[in-house]
Amino acid sequence: MDFLKKKLPVKRFVIWFFLLQSLLFCIIGLGYLKSIIGSGTLFQNNFFVFSNWMQKSLVMVFAIGNYLSYMMLLAFLPAIPILIIACFNSNKRLIMLLSILAASISITLLIIDYHVYQMFKFHLNPTLLEMLCSRQMVGVFDFSSSEIMLFIGMELLIVIIECLLAWFVWKKIVIPHRFLVGKTIATLWLGLFLICYFTLLISLARHNNLFCQQTPNLPLFSQVYSYLIPGKNAADILFRYSENRYSQPLYSNQMLNYPLNPLKCNKPQQPYNIILIMVDSLRFDSLKPATMPVMAKFAEQSWQFTNHLSGGNCTQPGIFSLFYSLPTSYWTATLEQKKSPVLIDELIRNNYQHQILWAENLIHPPFQKTVFNRFADLNVYGSPGEDIGDKDRFITNKAIDFLNTNKSQKPFFLSLFYDAAHAYCREQSFPEYFKPIVRNCIRLGITNETDPIPYSNRYLNSVHFIDSEIARVMAVIEQMGYLNNSIIIFTSDHGQEFNDNKQNYWEHSGNYTNAQIHIPLVIRWPEQQPKIINYQTSSYDITPTLMQNLFNCQNPIEDYSVGQNLLKKDGRLPFILSGSYVNLGIVEANTLTTLQASGMIVITNKKAVPLPDAKVNKEILNQALYMMRKYYVQ
Repeated sequence: MDFLKKKLPVKRFVIWFFLLQSLLFCIIGLGYLKSIIGSGTLFQNNFFVFSNWMQKSLVMVFAIGNYLSYMMLLAFLPAIPILIIACFNSNKRLIMLLSILAASISITLLIIDYHVYQMFKFHLNPTLLEMLCSRQMVGVFDFSSSEIMLFIGMELLIVIIECLLAWFVWKKIVIPHRFLVGKTIATLWLGLFLICYFTLLISLARHNNLFCQQTPNLPLFSQVYSYLIPGKNAADILFRYSENRYSQPLYSNQMLNYPLNPLKCNKPQQPYNIILIMVDSLRFDSLKPATMPVMAKFAEQSWQFTNHLSGGNCTQPGIFSLFYSLPTSYWTATLEQKKSPVLIDELIRNNYQHQILWAENLIHPPFQKTVFNRFADLNVYGSPGEDIGDKDRFITNKAIDFLNTNKSQKPFFLSLFYDAAHAYCREQSFPEYFKPIVRNCIRLGITNETDPIPYSNRYLNSVHFIDSEIARVMAVIEQMGYLNNSIIIFTSDHGQEFNDNKQNYWEHSGNYTNAQIHIPLVIRWPEQQPKIINYQTSSYDITPTLMQNLFNCQNPIEDYSVGQNLLKKDGRLPFILSGSYVNLGIVEANTLTTLQASGMIVITNKKAVPLPDAKVNKEILNQALYMMRKYYVQ
C-alpha cells in the first residue's frame, strides 16, 4: 500500500500536467475548428443535405464535441508511456523531465502543423517530418535566418512555459492535494468522446459522410482513429472514404507497364543537343521585360507557350510529369522499381553525354533514384554553401565551363535548375530592383490581411537575379555556336502564390490555381521560326514532342505518355492532372477538382473558391482515374 501511495503523486502530476496541456492544445488548434465550422460543405455535399435546424445542430454539436474530445486525446497521447514509466519508477525529477520534454515536442509539432495547414492546407506527414529533421532542412524549406531565429525563440519560450506549468501543477495541485475532480473530468471527456465516436461509426455504416468529411481538418485524425475503429479495413475507410467513391489509392507500388509497348525509335539524322533550363517556382507572369529582360527577349525568338500548365504544384510532381510524362500517382512505383523515364532511356540509347547542374540537392525528393537513376556521376548534393545567390552562380559557372570545354562529338543533355526564386525568403546577395521588400522575411502567421507586395518583391528580385545568371549561360551558348545545333527549353516545375485569389494561400503545394501551376514554357528549336501558341499545353507534352520530333519514335504517344505533342492542337483533353505531395487535382476550364488523400473530392472555381453545389464531372473523373492506373500491369 505504501508502494502505491508513493507513486500516486507523480501519477497525479502527469494526469494534471497533460490535462492543462490539452487546454493549450484546444486553444492553439482553434484555427482547425474555424476551418471546420466555416466550410461550405459542413451541412451538405453532393449526396446529402442537412437543411433543418435539428440536423444542422446535430452536425454542429458533433463538430465542436469531436474537436474538443479529439484534441484532448491528442494532447494526452504522450502521457501514456510516461504513466507506464511512473508505475516502475516514481522519481519526481525524471517524470517531470519526461513530461516537459514530451509536452514541448508535441506543442511544437502542433504549432508547426497549424502554420503548415494554414499556408498549404495539408498536415504534417512522415515525409515532411523527415525533411524537417534532416540536414537538408534549410534547402528543402528555404527558411530565412529570421524564421530560424523565430523558431529557436519560440522553442525556448515553449520550454519555459512547460517548466512553469510543471511547477504550478506540482506546487499548487499535487502537494496541496487540491482539485479532486480528476474522475469527473475523465468521465465527462470519455462520455463526449464515445458520443462522437459512435456518431461517426453510425454515419459511416449508413454511408453518410457529412460527419467525417471535415475530419481531415484535424491533424492525424484518420491515423489515430484507424486504430480505434474495429475491422481490418478501418484505415482504408477513413483514408479513402469519399462522396462519390471513385477515388483510388494514390502512389501505388503496383508493377509498372511503362511503356506499354517497346519503343520503336530511329536515330536522329541531326542529334541536336538538349539544354533544359529550369527555374524553381517560376510564375508565368514573371517572364516579362521588366523582370526577366534577357529571357523575355529570347522568348520572342522562340516558341512561346502562353497557356502552359505544370503537372504539379510543387517540385516532385512538377519534375516527374516533365520527364516521365505521367501523373505523380506513379511516383512510388517508379522509385521502388527503379524505373527511369523513357526520355532518359532514349538519351542513353543515342549516346548523349549528360551534365546535371542543380543548385539544390537531388535527395529531397530523391530524383537521383527516379529521374536520373541511370546517371552514375551525379552531384546529388547540389551547389555548395548556404548563400542562395552563390548556389545559383555555382551552377552557372559549371555550365559555362562545360560549354566552353566540350570537345566531344557526341550530343549532350545539359540540365540547369536554379533555386533562388524558391528560396526568395532567405538572405539575398544581389541587387534590389523591386521595392518595398520585407526585410525580416517571416511567413509564419501571414493572413488574408497581410500585404503581399513586400514578399512578392523579394521574389521578383530573385527572379531578376536568375535572369542575369541565365544571360551569362546564353551568351556562351551563342558565342560557341550552340544555337545552331541545340534545342533550348526554358520552363519551371511549378508557380508561386502570394495570396493571389484572397483565399489565404501562399507559396505553393496548396491548390491548383494558375498562381501555382501556370508556368512559362519557351523552346528554341534550330531552323524553326518563332511562334506564339495560345492553346493549353502541359508538362506532360514536352517528352512526347522530343520523342517524336527528335528521336523519330513511331509508337503512339499513349504508349508512354498522358500528354501530346506540343505542336498538335487538335484532340487535346479538356483537363489535365496536376499533383502535389498529398493529393491530385483535375484542372478543367472553369473548375478545379481535388482528389484528396482522405478520399474526399473538393470542387472549387479557378480562384480556389469552394463550390458546394458543384457536381463532379463523372466522365472526366473516370478518364482521370483511368490515366492513374493505365501504366500498371493489368
